[in-house]
Amino acid sequence: MKKISFMTIVLGLMVAGSAYAAEALYKGSSELGVQGNVEFESAVGTDVNVGFRGGHYIADGIQIGTFGSFSDNDVDTRWGVGVYGEYNVIGAGPVVPFVGLSGAYNRSEPSGLSNSDAFVLGGEAGTKYFLTGSTALTLSYLFEFASDDIFADNSNLKDTNHNILLGLRFHF
Repeated sequence: MKKISFMTIVLGLMVAGSAYAAEALYKGSSELGVQGNVEFESAVGTDVNVGFRGGHYIADGIQIGTFGSFSDNDVDTRWGVGVYGEYNVIGAGPVVPFVGLSGAYNRSEPSGLSNSDAFVLGGEAGTKYFLTGSTALTLSYLFEFASDDIFADNSNLKDTNHNILLGLRFHF
């Protein structure tokens, strides 16, 4: 009996995944997703960030949609709603790079300070790895710039933020 090597399995998954990515990212399809991160021992306590999104592909590889976000730690609770656009580089494999831009309204409710409202511009770059024809794992880097100091940093607030996010997206 022959042993199947790890690389053979990986190559098989990549070939199988290539058809999945091709079908999910074309004009007319839609996507729902969740992404976020948790930092258990940050300078501001346990820091939890989570976001939900829903979008529609208006052209091959180009998606627009809306999102909501929530963040909480020992210093600040923040939530936001906004719109985004995303460009997916459709190739011949299950790994699909993407870049996106977003604009959002955010509300920050810091402990012991008055609430702040801000407009936030964001830029995101990452990859999707298609597990099936309708499900992809994502890993991305998000940079945000706000019109006011709403992001917690140690015990202070600042107007910029960056996160590494892990997510799951469903296509239909």
